[in-house]
Amino acid sequence: MNKKIKQSVYAIALASFATVVVFFTSCDNNNNKYGSERAEDAAEELRDAKKDLDEAQREYTIKYNDFKREMDNKITENDKAIAALKADVRERNAEAKANWNTAVNDLERKNQSLKDRINDYKADGNANWDEFKREFNHDIDRLGEALKDMTQNNVK
Repeated sequence: MNKKIKQSVYAIALASFATVVVFFTSCDNNNNKYGSERAEDAAEELRDAKKDLDEAQREYTIKYNDFKREMDNKITENDKAIAALKADVRERNAEAKANWNTAVNDLERKNQSLKDRINDYKADGNANWDEFKREFNHDIDRLGEALKDMTQNNVK
């Protein structure tokens, strides 16, 4: 081959090699560009998710504190009703007094148990919270009915 053709082949080969290098470098830069955009998007989504989690935790804490305050008030009312029942033994024979005191003491233990449950509750998820709240409401309502029944039986 003559010298000019050799130079042309080398020039074409060098130009092709340079084109390939530029092409792959450009693709790599685009991938880095898109990769960094995806990383930024993921970081933003993570920040949004953390904000949502923080907001949900705040809402949960408010709901729990409201519920606890309401239940503490009911428990305090139960304490007052139990104290009134204890004081109101009236003129009963010894056996009736013993039965009365046993029933009142049982109600007092149940009320204390509710107080302990609400104070010892540890948050571990909304599903568990809903179940706890439902069961606690049921139990405190049953105790309230028992106190009401004792009061009505005492009046009669």
